[in-house]
Amino acid sequence: MHVLVIAQLFPPDMGGGSTRAYNVVKGLTSLGHKTTVITAFPHYPTGKIPRKYRWKLISVETIGKSKVIRVWVPSVASKGLARRLVLFISFIFSSLLALPFVGDVDVLWAANPNILSVYSALGYSFFKRCPVVQNVDDLWPEVLYKLGILNSRILQEIAESISRLAYAVSKAITPISPAYVDTIVNKYEVGSQKVCVIAA
Repeated sequence: MHVLVIAQLFPPDMGGGSTRAYNVVKGLTSLGHKTTVITAFPHYPTGKIPRKYRWKLISVETIGKSKVIRVWVPSVASKGLARRLVLFISFIFSSLLALPFVGDVDVLWAANPNILSVYSALGYSFFKRCPVVQNVDDLWPEVLYKLGILNSRILQEIAESISRLAYAVSKAITPISPAYVDTIVNKYEVGSQKVCVIAA
């Protein structure tokens, strides 16, 4: 198969999301699958983009056996909800710049950031006529509630509507913990047959 991975965070970005996306790509290529990654220019967590990517919109590289297509995001540190939303929303649109470089796709794995990566994936799903599989590293927006970042009831309802739609349009969902399954299935009314835990 040709698997298209959409992951805003990918090495050399730091953090668990970047590492998990890289490990999945390594696992897929070791099984003989072709993989293409659409990711942002390295920026996490400081917002400092390496010099070789500056003044560019897109860069195509090879890492291991995978094509890695990097796209522009603003040079903003990943701190606070507002700045993170700027990065997330920028990537939703800039990721579409990679469309001419992808080719035919069999399945699309939306890795990170959680939930919002699905909205990048939907554009590719439409043009490439392929299903979307959504990874869940953290439950969104529930993790924001625990961190005390999202306290407004109106904003919570908007965030949960965005999550509900993201789960609904995904062909399959791959949470990294069985503890997430109850929330996905019962709170968001997702059929349990769509959910397959792939432990971190």
